[in-house]
Amino acid sequence: MTDLIAVPEPPSEPKLSARSYGVYLHVLTLPGGWFTIASLMETFTDKRDGLTTTVNELIAFGLVTAEVRYERNNLRRTGYRVVPR
Repeated sequence: MTDLIAVPEPPSEPKLSARSYGVYLHVLTLPGGWFTIASLMETFTDKRDGLTTTVNELIAFGLVTAEVRYERNNLRRTGYRVVPR
């Protein structure tokens, strides 16, 4: 049996790209709503730069927040979390 989720309406103005909306729908299904760019690269065929642009668009729309998970010297690991609606 498949769990069902309610698909939210995409923000109307300015318009969210189809790629970003698709990624947003995917991350809504993740446990805890937490993900990394690397985890998205395992699911989608897009490369790091494209997925980073997509996630930045989701951040700009207020759908996702960035959280620094680890920082040491000049090494930083950033994770992302879906903003509860």
